Amino acid sequence: MTTNETKEALTRTRTLFLIFIVLMLTGLAGFMLLVSFGQYARAWQTYLVNFLFWSAIAQGGLLFSVIMHVTRARWSQPLQNLA
Repeated sequence: MTTNETKEALTRTRTLFLIFIVLMLTGLAGFMLLVSFGQYARAWQTYLVNFLFWSAIAQGGLLFSVIMHVTRARWSQPLQNLA
């Protein structure tokens, strides 16, 4: 890996990390806003739905990776890192 490729990868990683932080803070602000207006049940319902959704996405990625590894599928090697 050349120095230029390393710098590009580092820049891409920092950008994705920044996007993650902004989205996380937006979600936290929304949760706190609902709690501050006294809508505790709705805040926790929203949290639960989001938790279940992202947990299902993570489990799906893991399952995909395991199936491709067990079946020794060579076409999916670029996708295994994503999963």
